[in-house]
Amino acid sequence: MSEWDPIGVKEIPEASDEYDLYLGDVYALVVGNAGLSKIAEYLRWVEVERMEVVDERGAPLLAEKVRNSVATSLMALQPK
Repeated sequence: MSEWDPIGVKEIPEASDEYDLYLGDVYALVVGNAGLSKIAEYLRWVEVERMEVVDERGAPLLAEKVRNSVATSLMALQPK
């Protein structure tokens, strides 16, 4: 939520799980080695089709952050 808050609810405690529905799909894209454009396409779809957001800047910027974050987390879980 600190990186992606297309409907502007991060300051509302009751909305802390607002975007949880999309985590599984984003995770699957990253683990499946989807490119940044595919991740951004999915996030953009969520913004436009599900949330009716018109700002087009957020999804491409977030795609790289998400991919890097998940990759880093997965590497930390690997046995040494």
